[in-house]
Amino acid sequence: MELSFKGKFLIFLIIISLGFLSFYFLFKEKKEFQADILIFSPHPDDEILCCGGTILKAIEDGKTVKIVFLTNGDAYTQSVSTWMEKQPDELKPEDYIALGKERQKEALRAANKLGLEKDDLVFLSYPDGGLSSLWNNLYDDYYLSEATETVSSPYKLTYNLAKQGYTKENLISDIKEVLEKYQPGEIYLPHILDTHKDHQAANEFVFSALNELESGDNDDWLNSLGSFYYLIHDSGGLDESFYPYVPYSPYVFSREPNYEENISDFKDQKTLALKEYYSQMSAEEEAEFLNSFVKDFELFWDMPSSPQAYLRYVEQEWENIGQIMRSQGYNVNFAPVVDVAEDIEDFDMPLTGKKRIYSEDPEIVAELAGAVIRGMNKGGLIPVIKHFPGLGRVRSDAHVWLPETETPKEDLYQRELIPFMNLIEKDYDFWIMIDHSIYLSLDEKPASLSYEVQTKLLREELGFKGIIIVDELLAMQAIREYAFRQGIADPYIGEIISQVFAAGGDIALFYVSSPLEAKEVINGTIKAVKKAINENKISQQEIDDSVARILTEKENFFGVPLGHFINNMTLEEKIAQKLITDVYFGRDEKEIGNWEEILREYNIGGIHARNQGFIDEIQEQAKIPMFVTGQHEGGMVNQDGLNIYTHSAYMIGKEFEFLKKRAGKEIFYNIKKEKEETKDFYESFDLGQIDEITRQNILDSLIDSVDELIAAYSDIEQKGYVSPNPNYISPLTIYHSVGGYEIKPFYDLPIFWLRKFSDQGVSFYAYSLFKEIFNDWKKDQKELSTYTRDIILNLYSLKEKIKSRKSIIDDPKSKEEVRILFLATHPDDEDSEGLAYFEYKFNSETYILLATRGEGGENEINATYEDLGKIRTEEIEKAGEILGVNRIYYLGLEDFGYCVSEKEALDKWDREEALKKIIYFYRLIKPHIIITKNTTSDEHCQHKAFISLAIEAFELASNPEVYSETLKDGLLPWQPLKFYQRDPKNENGIFIDISEKDSATGRTYKEIALESLKQHHSQKLGEWAQTQYSFWPDKIYYHLSKTKVKDEGNSIFSGINKENL
Repeated sequence: MELSFKGKFLIFLIIISLGFLSFYFLFKEKKEFQADILIFSPHPDDEILCCGGTILKAIEDGKTVKIVFLTNGDAYTQSVSTWMEKQPDELKPEDYIALGKERQKEALRAANKLGLEKDDLVFLSYPDGGLSSLWNNLYDDYYLSEATETVSSPYKLTYNLAKQGYTKENLISDIKEVLEKYQPGEIYLPHILDTHKDHQAANEFVFSALNELESGDNDDWLNSLGSFYYLIHDSGGLDESFYPYVPYSPYVFSREPNYEENISDFKDQKTLALKEYYSQMSAEEEAEFLNSFVKDFELFWDMPSSPQAYLRYVEQEWENIGQIMRSQGYNVNFAPVVDVAEDIEDFDMPLTGKKRIYSEDPEIVAELAGAVIRGMNKGGLIPVIKHFPGLGRVRSDAHVWLPETETPKEDLYQRELIPFMNLIEKDYDFWIMIDHSIYLSLDEKPASLSYEVQTKLLREELGFKGIIIVDELLAMQAIREYAFRQGIADPYIGEIISQVFAAGGDIALFYVSSPLEAKEVINGTIKAVKKAINENKISQQEIDDSVARILTEKENFFGVPLGHFINNMTLEEKIAQKLITDVYFGRDEKEIGNWEEILREYNIGGIHARNQGFIDEIQEQAKIPMFVTGQHEGGMVNQDGLNIYTHSAYMIGKEFEFLKKRAGKEIFYNIKKEKEETKDFYESFDLGQIDEITRQNILDSLIDSVDELIAAYSDIEQKGYVSPNPNYISPLTIYHSVGGYEIKPFYDLPIFWLRKFSDQGVSFYAYSLFKEIFNDWKKDQKELSTYTRDIILNLYSLKEKIKSRKSIIDDPKSKEEVRILFLATHPDDEDSEGLAYFEYKFNSETYILLATRGEGGENEINATYEDLGKIRTEEIEKAGEILGVNRIYYLGLEDFGYCVSEKEALDKWDREEALKKIIYFYRLIKPHIIITKNTTSDEHCQHKAFISLAIEAFELASNPEVYSETLKDGLLPWQPLKFYQRDPKNENGIFIDISEKDSATGRTYKEIALESLKQHHSQKLGEWAQTQYSFWPDKIYYHLSKTKVKDEGNSIFSGINKENL
């Protein structure tokens, strides 16, 4: 039957209606799923402190608010201690987890007071106190929380991937998923300059997630996203009416808060919500801090929403920085860094590790650097862009090593040189700093000494007409190493600076420790440059042209005519105008007077002021106004004394890239990231090449060096000064600051060792070894020492630490304290050669742990099964007496005969029971070294099974949670230090020479071993050994299977010292 027109029309209307309803509900569901505001809170309570009133106001206006907690705040020891009424040293992991669960409950109750539901909260449950370590990849497979001792979330309320494990990738993925799920209109996140590391890392994680999101046609939320920063932990310098808890040194924020939310009508509700965090309010001091955030307003940084606005924002920020630095007497700033990153996330690189680079995209770098330069120019400051021709791919730090890179010149043009070329084309006032790396495609000299780099490339090819300054020359290891390689005699600095001028550099920068050293450098430079002019290595005209550039720059900056000075200047005065030395103005009037005298006498071109005292006074006395340089890049590189608090280049780049991407601009990311461009011998050196004698010599040299420093500081204590020794280079530097003295290593350590040991690999090993010892020592030291006497006492302490690391190889008495456990599966499996060697040669404590009594073995005397075990026990005891073994222990496992399958042996023995017994004997005997003749590659199933269990027990014996029953017997956890197996082919590894003779008996260790083997009559082993004796090798080789010490030597004792015995 055919439907009428009305019927058809009715059906049509129904279909249309259903379609509209479906669309409505789909749209409605999506809208309910979204959030107007998404707040990222590092810990429960941060969301109330920063935004409690803002949340209440938003909800009243009908907006949806969601809160994302990155951690549960479970690692705050003071909080859990007060809350649980326990002393900090009584706290256990479960106590910290209990605090985390309580803070989740508190967050839910606080949210309820704000008008939010449980579904409005997201608990990511990553480790409190560990976000910074996650961000910087300071973990192996998973990050281990020091508080909860877990590598994944132990909380039921966990959003997603933290349950699988604490990793950087998991946290970024979770944040991305939350962002895509809620598609917020606005996000609130911690300020990157918050002094709490979790807050800083939270900012970095959120921006990393945002940058990984791809904006498209359907991502209007991402294209219009508003971002607000909030600050909880202030270093000072902001409005004290809002941030009253200013620590010891006030900072100046270069970006002031620019958005204020009036919450005066919501203060009481904010207070009620905050009180739900009882675990945090229980301590009076903490409660006072939290309550200080209940005010009539909440402050935020409203971030720019477009690339153009962001560049204006950066420009204004750096104009402010310029004005601050100018007000303190500075006129030149060593910033910005315009290097292009090879991999912006590779924090092992020298520059990216300190977050000093903007981006992998050279255009991004140029745009941001341009904004910084414009801002500083407006603020009255001359910027210095660096490091030409580009350090982005260089993996070694010139402060420590002499880097080399094989990057082709055409590749430099395609990436590293782009920011320099773009900025040179602009009408900005800036200098260019040259770095010390060797660019082999350009020259075989460091760039700072290269005519090809400075004159041909920078001046002639790129057309730069401004001031060229080279990076610091006196303290930099790269230059020290180059001078050493070239055979330039000490003091080398004068010759090096003359090479800088010959290459085309206008200004040489050097750092000194005293006015007297500055005078020596200036005089040495003048002498060396005059010599170079006489030898036609530098022309007088080149000096005049360079000085003219410097005077013209000063004329333009200071607004006074200076060009006429060049006509009446002596050569010495011209050379001095091309020098800048660093100056630290202390409180000693005599020292200040010495600086004033030097600056008047030489009228040098400028000073690098380490602090601001007396800059104006020094400047007033200058015949020609001086450049006063400082270094403020932002982030981790801040000018001493100014305490300007600024974004790092890395975060500026991340913020700007996000805005560029959502504006539809494509960002260049270096896909290859090959990281093989830098040629550095040290990086590839095999530490295993170092022999034990060399290692001991290195430690002796270190001890001598510390003794020299002790002598020097004893002079200071007695006489008030120490006579300088220009030929002495220390592996340590004593850093003088306002708060006192601090011992720091590595100032010029590698070259120190290069002079001691001509082999570069040995010098690198020395550097690495001392770094390890120093860091271990420093854990127990005060940060600063106020008096010279404290320095001397600390140096004595360091000396003892170094002495404790001297291997026992050259200390026969210490070898007697080493306990060596030899493992054997059956009687006659004992390592008779090794036992004889270590007992007779070193008098070490030797033990045997026997898995079975050999009752299932070959029976050459027709004894019963049970009697064979007793007979073989007697045989091994007699062999042990000959070998001088302290004691033989028996594990009591069954010898059931020959088999091949390791699993079969483990099943017959009861794997877990056998493992527990081995752990028991490790804890009883307390061996430092474990050695086995049997190996995991033997054919016999019992050999393989026993040694596999023994290796597993090596890792477990130190864990108090494993086989804790032994604790009742007084057997505490014990960690053996090294585990050796015989090399199956007797070819590789560490060897012992058993052909050596024992001085007491006159017999070789091989002969002693043979006598012990003859005791195994039931196996007729003596007859076999006698016939095979002539074929026995003179050397027995072992390979290291497990170690808990740093072992780079060629002795079984290597890495064992008095400290770890």
